[in-house]
Amino acid sequence: MAKPTWVTSAGSLGTFEEKTTQNISLSTTGENVKLSLISGTLPPGMRFENNAIVGTPFDVAKNTIFEFVIRASNSEGAIDRTFTIEITGEDAPIWTTPAGTLDIGPNGEYYIMNKSPIDYQLSASDLDLSAGQTLEYYMDDLAGELPPGLEISSTGRITGIINAPLTFDYKATNANYDQQQYDVFPYDYGGGTEEGDAVPKYLSRYYEFEVTVTDGILRERRKFRIFVINEQQFRADTTLIAVDTEVLLSSATYLRAPIWITTGNLGVRRANNYMTLPLEVYDPNQYSGSVSYEIVPLEDSTESTLPEGLALDTTNGVLFGKIPYQPAVTTTYQFRIRVNRTDNTSDEITNNERTFILKVQGEVDSTIKFTTDTLVGTLRPNEFSTLQIDATTTLAGADVRYRLVAGNLPPGLKLGGDGTIIGKIQQIPDSGQQNGLTTIDLSGFGLNSFLLDGGSTSIDRSYAFTIQAKDYYLASAVTKDFKINITADSITQYSNIFLKPLLSKDNRNYYYNFITDNKIFTQENLYRSSDPQFGVQKNLSMLLQHGIETLAISKYVPALATNFSRKKYTFGPLRTAEAKNDDGTVLYEVIYVEMVDELEENGLSVKDKIDISPAGNPIDTSMDKFKASTNLITVDQLINKFLYPNSTTSMQNKLTELYPDSDSTLIKVSDFYLPLWMRSIQTATGTSLGYVKAVPIAYLKPGSSISIIDNIRDSGFDFKNINFDVDRITIDSVTGEKGDKYIAFPKRKVI
Repeated sequence: MAKPTWVTSAGSLGTFEEKTTQNISLSTTGENVKLSLISGTLPPGMRFENNAIVGTPFDVAKNTIFEFVIRASNSEGAIDRTFTIEITGEDAPIWTTPAGTLDIGPNGEYYIMNKSPIDYQLSASDLDLSAGQTLEYYMDDLAGELPPGLEISSTGRITGIINAPLTFDYKATNANYDQQQYDVFPYDYGGGTEEGDAVPKYLSRYYEFEVTVTDGILRERRKFRIFVINEQQFRADTTLIAVDTEVLLSSATYLRAPIWITTGNLGVRRANNYMTLPLEVYDPNQYSGSVSYEIVPLEDSTESTLPEGLALDTTNGVLFGKIPYQPAVTTTYQFRIRVNRTDNTSDEITNNERTFILKVQGEVDSTIKFTTDTLVGTLRPNEFSTLQIDATTTLAGADVRYRLVAGNLPPGLKLGGDGTIIGKIQQIPDSGQQNGLTTIDLSGFGLNSFLLDGGSTSIDRSYAFTIQAKDYYLASAVTKDFKINITADSITQYSNIFLKPLLSKDNRNYYYNFITDNKIFTQENLYRSSDPQFGVQKNLSMLLQHGIETLAISKYVPALATNFSRKKYTFGPLRTAEAKNDDGTVLYEVIYVEMVDELEENGLSVKDKIDISPAGNPIDTSMDKFKASTNLITVDQLINKFLYPNSTTSMQNKLTELYPDSDSTLIKVSDFYLPLWMRSIQTATGTSLGYVKAVPIAYLKPGSSISIIDNIRDSGFDFKNINFDVDRITIDSVTGEKGDKYIAFPKRKVI
C-alpha cells in the first residue's frame, strides 16, 4: 500500500451561487484514503460526505472565497492540499419606505407643524441580513436638506425638533423690526412678547432630500420629502388653507401642547434631606401666552401622592421641599402632573400630562470599613499592577465604589471604580512631558545623567494618596490614607517585547465574537475584568522577550538586521497555569494557547547562523541544527553565504546581544519581568514553567480555569482558523515616548 497522492488540483474548486445544492468530488490515489479538514473553513451549509464536499451554501453577505486545507491520509502517510470555494450571491438593499412625502405626522399625516418633535424610522430590507450583514443609512453632501433641527442616524432614524426659519413679510411699522441704522446690526424680527404684538411667522415648505442605504457593498438611493407648515396656518381665520385641501385639516389647532423632557422615573432620593427637582418641558409656542403646572389624578382616577414635605411650584414646574425622616424602608410615590399652555390672544388652552414615580429611601444602617493595609504594595517600573483597594459594608447587596480624593498615584497608574489599581509605572518622562519617576539630571533620558554606584543603586520612593469608599446608595462614605512604594534602579528601565499577528477582518471578527461571549467567559469568574491587562484578552499577543533594558527605539533596530523575517506560528493546545503570591497562595489562573514554532522542537532550535557555502561543512539535518526540508527558510535570508533562520530563540538571542552604548556593555535583561504565572511554582508539577511561547486568552479567579476551558471546547471555537502571521516586534516602552512602538522586520519573501 502506498502513501496517498492527490488527483484533484490545488486551488479553486469552483464558484457557486448561494442557496444552490452542490456536490464537489475530491479525487486521490491510494488505498483506504481518509479525507479530513485540518484548517480553514468550508462554506457554511456545506460538509464532507463520501470524499466529496456537498450541501447547500447559506446566504453570504458578499461574494466570499473560503480557503481550507484537506488532508488525505492512510496508514502509509498523509499529504495536504489547499483548496478554495467562492460563494456568490450578494443582494442589493431594497427600500420599504415609499418614496415621496413622508407620513411623518403624529397620526400618519403627510405634514408636520414647525417646532414639533420627530422620531421617524426609514426602513429597507436585504436578503443578506441573515448572513450577518447590516444596513447603513446616510445622506451625501449634495443630497438635499432635512428640515432644520433634524438629523438622520446610520440606522435610518430621523430625530430632532423642527426649527424652521423665520420669514420677514410683516410690515415694519407693525412687526417691530430693528430700529437701528441700516447695516449697523443684523436685520432681525423683533417679534414682541406683550399682548397684541405680532406672533413670529415661519415658512411653510417642502424639504426634499435623498437618503442612501448600503450593505457595505451595494447601495440604493431614494428621494423623500417632508412638508413643514407654520402653525399660524391652523388659526380659524387663516387664508392660507384652501377649502378642498387634502393635506391640512381646518379643524386642527395651531396651538400645541408642551412636550415633556423629564422622564417618568425620577429615581431614588434619600429621606431627611432637602430636594429641588425641576420638571422640564419643551414649549413650541414660546412667544405668546403662559405655561402652568398642576397635580391631577392618576390615569385610573386615584389620587396622586407626593412625598411628605414636597410641593409643586405651579409656575416653574419645580418640586421642592424637605423630605422628613422615615424608617429604613423604601417608599414609592406615584403622581401625575399636567402642564398647561394658554394662548393669551384666544384664551385657548392645550395641555400634556405625565405620570412620575419617585422612590424615597429611609435611614440605612451602613458601615464601611477598609480591609486593605495602609501600604498597598511595592511595585517596579513597567510592572503591571495587581494591587487592589478593598472595603466592606454592612449594607446587604450594596456595592462599594472608590475614588481618589487627595494625593497622587505613581505616574502611569489609575484607580478603577471597583478599587483596582490599573496600569504600570512610568519611570522616565516621555516627550509629551508626562511625569515619570526619574527627575534628577536626566540630560536626555539617560545620557550623561547623574548616577549612583554606576547606576546600580536601588532607589525607593513612596506615593501617598487618599481613597474614599462609599456604598451604592450613598448611605455612608469613609476615607483612608494609603501609600504605594516604588523600587527601581537609579536609571535603568525595563521593557517587554511582543509579537502580534496581522489578522484579516474575518479573523478579527471571529476572535472578537469568541472572546466577548459572556456565556463562555462568565463575568463572575474573571480576574480584574475592568483591567485591560487582565480579564479577557481582546487582542492576540505573544511575549517574545521580557525585561529588556529600555532604549530609544532606534537602538533596537540593529538587532533586526538578521534572523527577523515574516513568520507564521501555529496554535497548539489550550493550557492553564497558576500565578502565586509570595506566600504560595494562588493569585489568579491563566488560560493560554501554546504556540508552535516549526523551527523549534523539544526545546531545541535551529542554529542562529548556518553556513551553506560550497566550502562549508555539510548541513546537519537534525532538528537541533537545521532541517533541510523546511520551507521556512527563504532564499532572501541568504547573506554572504549564510542563512539566518527566524526561530524564536534566534530572535531572542539577537535582542539580548545588543550593545546600547559605545562601552561594549551588553544590554541589561531582568528575569523579574517574566510574567508571574511563568515564574510561579505550579501545584501540579512542583516546578515553574519558565518562558513559554504562549498567547494568553483569559485571566481567571482561582479555581475557575477548568470550567472556562470546558466552555471554550463546547463553543466549537477553533484557534487553528486564525492565521498568526507576524512581521514586526512591538515594544511596550521606549525612551522618550509614550505608548507601544513597533519595528517592522526587514522585507523578506514569504513562502
